Amino acid sequence: GTVTVIDTTETTIECEEQITIELSASGFPSFLFPNDVIVAGFQDNCRRPNDINLSPVFYNCNMQGDNTYYLTNRTTGDTICTGTVTVVDPILPEVSCVDTFKVYLSDDGVVQRVTPDDLVTMFSDNCGTVDNLQILPVDSFDCTALESSVAYDLVPKGRDEVVCSGVIEVIDTVSRNVQCEE
Repeated sequence: GTVTVIDTTETTIECEEQITIELSASGFPSFLFPNDVIVAGFQDNCRRPNDINLSPVFYNCNMQGDNTYYLTNRTTGDTICTGTVTVVDPILPEVSCVDTFKVYLSDDGVVQRVTPDDLVTMFSDNCGTVDNLQILPVDSFDCTALESSVAYDLVPKGRDEVVCSGVIEVIDTVSRNVQCEE
């Protein structure tokens, strides 16, 4: 005769709700494995290593911030549990800034914007580009800022650490046409 063996015990797994991964200085991906996300509660009378699948398993510079992971039953595809993986780059970029950057306003009063690329003279980072920096406190200037100097800081987006600083001078390049009463 035939004997059919059935596993009737449901697999019970609890996942970490929140995991943080720090990227390396080289920017290579960091990996997670199923056992890294299982907290407790794994009960199965017939556990096999290949019964569960974790997705995604690697995290790189493009995945900075919060990512949802899924632990699934490899056979059925059913989701067993999920959680959040926060990917952080703990290493600040190396940046040199222009000490004094001049913004020249035109006579039409159009707002002049400054980008991090305008202010950076040297940049290296394991993750990201100059576009991952932001200018504080302001990055645009109009006539209200004429003849002023504004101290600026460049910081990585989403972080508080200052990577370099300088001064932005706002200059009016248009000569004033004034007519006096005789």
